[in-house]
Amino acid sequence: MNYVSRLVIPSLVIIAGLSLLAPARADDEKAKTGSITGTVMGLDGKPAADITVRLMQPPARRPGGPGPATRPAAEPNIRPPEGNEPGDKAPPGGGGGRQMPAPIKTTKSDAEGKFTMDDVAPGEYLVLAGEMRSGPRGRARATVKAGETATVEIKLMPPRERPAPKQ
Repeated sequence: MNYVSRLVIPSLVIIAGLSLLAPARADDEKAKTGSITGTVMGLDGKPAADITVRLMQPPARRPGGPGPATRPAAEPNIRPPEGNEPGDKAPPGGGGGRQMPAPIKTTKSDAEGKFTMDDVAPGEYLVLAGEMRSGPRGRARATVKAGETATVEIKLMPPRERPAPKQ
């Protein structure tokens, strides 16, 4: 009995105390982030279902602009355009070899055109909706603050006509 009372009982008390602290730590982490919620509106002005929504870092402002861009704490995730392998000099079909930033988060709009992205670090973001290479697409800017929810509405627009490449 002496062994049980001296070692096991204090160990159980410590374990119970740590388990009570775990939810508090999760709440602290949640308070350091925010959320983005919004609605995607189709070409017809009605909510658009099953549209891909991507959370991106906005492009950096040019030197001499109105001020420095506010960036989230995380570093950007950079990946080469689809079809490129490391070491390729240019993307397939020519071009300047521009790297596309990877989305920070991706989701889809529901049947009512609504979407939500949780656990977003505070900062300025670009929210893109639709297919980025073809089809209707739209975008909105969002500023996320810790413990708050930013709300955006994205109106899909027809793709711009692009001239055929010169040969």
